[in-house]
Amino acid sequence: MSSAGGWIATISAAAIFIRIAAIVMGLMFIPAMSWLYPDPAKTSAVVFLTVLFGTCFLTIGIGYPLALNTGGFIADCCTKGEPLPLTDLDRSLAAKIRKQVSA
Repeated sequence: MSSAGGWIATISAAAIFIRIAAIVMGLMFIPAMSWLYPDPAKTSAVVFLTVLFGTCFLTIGIGYPLALNTGGFIADCCTKGEPLPLTDLDRSLAAKIRKQVSA
């Protein structure tokens, strides 16, 4: 991937992740807290932080990989370049990762 492709992937992935985080906060966190605790003054800090942590955990765990893959796809579509050739080290690393993930 070219230098321009790297920038496109980085910027588009960041923009996509920010949108995903905003959607999750607006459509999941705020309604859930409003439903669980209609009176914000009675919400304890521990409950608030626990729900906030869970929301962030889901957003980072699901939204970040999705944003990175989508950003890379956008960069691949925008830049026309030759893919790097695979070496034996690349193949052995991929096999090692597959073995670790499947174990």
